[in-house]
Amino acid sequence: MKIKNPQIPRLSLRYGAVGGILAMLAFLVFFYLGQQPWRNIISFFLDILIVGLFVFLPIKDFKANHNGGELRFYQGMTIGFISYALLAFIFALFYGIFINYVVPDFLETFIASAKSDMQLRKELLMQSVDGDKAAFFKQQLKELEEITRIDLISDAFLKKMLFGIFLT
Repeated sequence: MKIKNPQIPRLSLRYGAVGGILAMLAFLVFFYLGQQPWRNIISFFLDILIVGLFVFLPIKDFKANHNGGELRFYQGMTIGFISYALLAFIFALFYGIFINYVVPDFLETFIASAKSDMQLRKELLMQSVDGDKAAFFKQQLKELEEITRIDLISDAFLKKMLFGIFLT
């Protein structure tokens, strides 16, 4: 299907790329300040804000400056999809490079912090389990050991995509 207005992909790509760069900067700031961005609630809300902002801005820009104040549903959805998909892709690409080459021991750090977090919340986790609680906890710790880098990259990509789908 041909897009009738050539501004749609241009705006979407521009805003998606800027949003991806901003998401990378936010991650780096949290990481180098020692605030684990994968566990920090402020980082989580900042991710939602960045995705939401860079879905809203291109749609608003298109409506106000390129389409005479009108916006059709398909135009907004197309602009939003391209923007958040590119934002998520750029961030996932950066994240993959970061955890594989910039900080090669990132996976070990992530697993250690997740285990520490599980130990701190052990009682809360055990309350929601029926049956053998000790076996459940051991299984959860074992599954943490099996996390791979591609799991982390996919998780980051999918989270940003889900935020984008919801916010669009």
